[in-house]
Amino acid sequence: MTIAPSSPSFAINPPVLVAQLSASELFDRAYEKQQKGDYRGAIADYTQAIRLQPDFLAAYGNRGNSKARLGDYRGAIADYDQVLKLNPNDPLAYLNRGDARSTLGDKKGAIADYTQAIKLKPDYADAYYNRGTDRAEIGDRKGAIADYTKTIELDPEYIGAYGNRGNARADMKDFQGAISDYNQVLRIDANDPLAYYNRARVRAMMGDRKNAIADYQKAIQLAQNAGNTRLRQNAINALRALQR
Repeated sequence: MTIAPSSPSFAINPPVLVAQLSASELFDRAYEKQQKGDYRGAIADYTQAIRLQPDFLAAYGNRGNSKARLGDYRGAIADYDQVLKLNPNDPLAYLNRGDARSTLGDKKGAIADYTQAIKLKPDYADAYYNRGTDRAEIGDRKGAIADYTKTIELDPEYIGAYGNRGNARADMKDFQGAISDYNQVLRIDANDPLAYYNRARVRAMMGDRKNAIADYQKAIQLAQNAGNTRLRQNAINALRALQR
């Protein structure tokens, strides 16, 4: 006599084993997420990669960059610290930590990091540029001009260095030098509304009213084309004041 089972029977399939990703595979996946703007997903994968390989220098660095993108600059600094613990001679880590420190308002700490990056990599144009920017912000305009000049020496097409050096020169009343720099910006990008605005401002201070008006008018047009409403309004206000 066949006895029926008290409950239905089911075939039991063996469990599907999912192979654990290696640290390198997690890093690659994190990088793809980072490139697509999924910074939280990237951080999760970089963290897992670090758990598997605690000395994964690039994972710390990229995780720091992702944290910075999300505004977690202190977390980013902690990751850059880990990079430098593993490799004290990494100029990029000093540059990135300097950027994070600068954003948090620690300009002196940022300048120290940029200086160390330059010591390790004397042709590091970005480090000179960033140090120049922070020097200008703390009032060291001569130091800023020197850094922007070195940036341009290393990369003659570094447009931001010309613009910022022009601003520093204008602050020091070197109006001809400032105009020369703004002209260089416009040589590289003839449609830069900020360069026209800044050149107009300096020309107005020099008493060159006609050319200042022309530059403000050009700045207004280009700012409108670029959708930069704030700059456009500033140029309109400056032009009206000049035409009174």
